[in-house]
Order: sequence, then structure tokens, then C-alpha cells
Amino acid sequence: MSKTRKIALPGTTYTNPIPMPEKVGGYNAGTTFDNVDFKDLIDGLLYPYQYPSFSSFYISGQSTVLECGEAISGDKTFIWNILNSQNVQSNSITIEDVTNALVLASGLVDDGSEVITLSSVTKTTTAQNNTWKISAQNTKSQTFSRNYTVTWYDPFFYGVGTPGLSVANIQQLSKSVSAKGNKTFSFSPNNQVYYFAYPAIYGQLISILDTNGFEIINDFILRTETFTQNGTYFKNIVDVTYYVYEFNNLTTQINFNITFKF
Repeated sequence: MSKTRKIALPGTTYTNPIPMPEKVGGYNAGTTFDNVDFKDLIDGLLYPYQYPSFSSFYISGQSTVLECGEAISGDKTFIWNILNSQNVQSNSITIEDVTNALVLASGLVDDGSEVITLSSVTKTTTAQNNTWKISAQNTKSQTFSRNYTVTWYDPFFYGVGTPGLSVANIQQLSKSVSAKGNKTFSFSPNNQVYYFAYPAIYGQLISILDTNGFEIINDFILRTETFTQNGTYFKNIVDVTYYVYEFNNLTTQINFNITFKF
């Protein structure tokens, strides 16, 4: 019966000042060796260091898109998860409000959550955001991190109504709190006209296509209006200039899709 023999070379080390030409196992290209114990050499080759990283970070129950004027405030639970958490230094987790340059909590244990009381955070300019960051140190004293961002938008308004609707009535149409981009909405007018309104800062439309793909932009009248705070219909506390596109013909349709292009 054959037996496996173990060969021990006590005190044996490996030295090579020539940088490695390519990555092998746990050693990156460019690594050199200076009196490295053979056991450590083999361990580093076969068992590379498992770098920790944040696989998730967010505020529990918090939408990442808000309407301008809405606030984030009060007690908020920050949630995170770390891969290879065995290689995280103890009590090294920090949570910051990057946008406002505030350290919200530090020296945290890696228990996956922390309740933090936030002062009111809100935006009044469309497409502005607020970013929070979580960071920690690995057992090599290297910092790793992950961000969480919430973005605020003034809404798009769309729907049908009688000609010449007031701003207050336009604000009561359907709304989409979303980023600037081409939009397709469904309309069902009954001897009414179409409406489409959005922040003027986005610029004028270049095309409006009906459900059959025909260009109908010349059938709309464009006007400029000032939108002011109006309860839940329009939440921004700052006045915003809007473009309002109004169809210039009464029409009756069912589930008629129109695409608005920038």
C-alpha cells in the first residue's frame, strides 16, 4: 500500500524581485516576493484573499424617485448586505449624506441595518438628487463603499378635457413623475382635446405621433404657463415654468396612444 509523504522545509522562504508577468491565483501581475514563507506562498496562490463588497444598500421603503417638493425626513432604516463579511474590520461601517457632506453614523457593527433620524431632505429643481454612501474597511485597511441615490422630478401631466383648461385643472390630469424622455400615453377623449404638459426646462418637442405613427405635432397649440403649488396635484413649493401642448380639435377616441418626442 502506497503512502503519502509530507515534505516539510522549515525556515524555507522564496524570494524573486522580478514582477510577475500575469495574475496567478491570488497574486496579481506585478507582484514580487521577498523572503516569503513557502506555506504563505502556497496559501496565497491557492486561497486568494476574498475582498468584501456591498451587494446592496438602501433606505427601507423609500422610493428612488420623488416629486419635487416631497421630503425625506424622520427615522429611516438603512439596510445593507456585505459579501465576504468575514474580512470586514469590526465597527468600521460609516453612513454619510454625501450631497450635504454629513456623517450620519460611524463605528457601526455589521448587523445589516441602522435606524437614523434624518432632517428634512427635499429638492425643488427637477432632476436634482441626494446621495447617501455606506463605507467600511476590509482587513487590509482598504475602504470599500456603495451609494444610494434618490432623484426628484417635476411631473409630466397628460389627459383630456375641454379646450382652454386652467393650470389648476391641468394639474388634476394624470401625472407621471419621471425623467425627461420620450413618452407614450393612452387617451380616451369624448368630444374633448388632448393635453400634455411638462417643465419648460426640458425644451420643446420635436415630434408628436398618433397611434398609427402619423405626425400630428402641427395639430397642437403650445403655450407657456406658470405652475404653482396645488396640494397633492403639484407639490413643488417653487413656481415652475411649464410647456402645455393642447390639441386644437375636439375628438372622440378609445385608448388612443400618442407618443411625445424630445
